[in-house]
Amino acid sequence: MKLRINKIPKSEEDLDTIRREIEDEHHHDEHGEHIDQHMLDEILSALQQLQIKINETKDDTERCKGEISRIYSILSKLVVATFTEDKDQRIKILRELLSQLE
Repeated sequence: MKLRINKIPKSEEDLDTIRREIEDEHHHDEHGEHIDQHMLDEILSALQQLQIKINETKDDTERCKGEISRIYSILSKLVVATFTEDKDQRIKILRELLSQLE
């Protein structure tokens, strides 16, 4: 807190002036603290929302990995079925593939 006391207060008016300066400075400090707390609350809220989105993205990523793995498995069975010369073996692979798709 910054006070400018140029002279020793000698009257009630001098004391009132000092009192007003102190109150104004104190009120300004409280207002600044309120703004700082409000900004911190907003930052905290934004961080919490980001954390939620990060967790959702991680979950989505895991689901996508599972689906990609499933697609590769299906494609590999299709390739094997395509190049299998034995008709019975091809039918067996295609049935497995069909059950995997259901």
